[in-house]
Amino acid sequence: MAGYLSDVNICSNASPSRLYKIIGNVFPSLFTSIGDSSQNICVDKNGVVWASNSNSGTTSKIINGVKVLDIITPSPTGICVDGNNVVWVASWIGACIYKIDNDVVTTFPIGACSNICADKDNAVWVVKSATINKIVNGIEVLSAPSANCIGICCDKNNVIWVANWSGNYVSKFVNGMKILDIPVGTGPRGICIDRNNAVWVVSGNYISKDRKSVV
Repeated sequence: MAGYLSDVNICSNASPSRLYKIIGNVFPSLFTSIGDSSQNICVDKNGVVWASNSNSGTTSKIINGVKVLDIITPSPTGICVDGNNVVWVASWIGACIYKIDNDVVTTFPIGACSNICADKDNAVWVVKSATINKIVNGIEVLSAPSANCIGICCDKNNVIWVANWSGNYVSKFVNGMKILDIPVGTGPRGICIDRNNAVWVVSGNYISKDRKSVV
């Protein structure tokens, strides 16, 4: 997540997938078709929207609602932007992460990963099937056990939060060490941080707010 925006950008997982923008409570307006089976979306510090299109094998760059570029990134899933405005894309089938810097792609074969986030130091953290892994300059420097993890995010204190979908809890990691598991309901998947450093997670038919993370 890049900053805190008053607008909301969403993409649909369909064929073709579509990008929508919600401003306030206004019904979303269709911006553009962006690819096949879009999985995730992020916004960089320049307001450019990036979407990973799993079936298309591309990452789309959208400026002012118009797709201006499709970058080849086979089997992309999770996506994020770091503090240097570099886009990072996770790939499960491709068993790698992609770095997109000034529209140029570099591939790092780190293994199958489904989701990704960046911390304050511009390291990226990826979700594998039973671990979370810290990647610096394309090299894995840390691996920590986290069974059945799927969602991941980093708060303003560089604490990593992970949604564990089959364990029905969210895990808190400090310096790569798990220090807390918090029950959140059935099958937590999506997770993010708000401007107050609270953690929000989607599980089952509910969203949960972890007030313990507020500082």
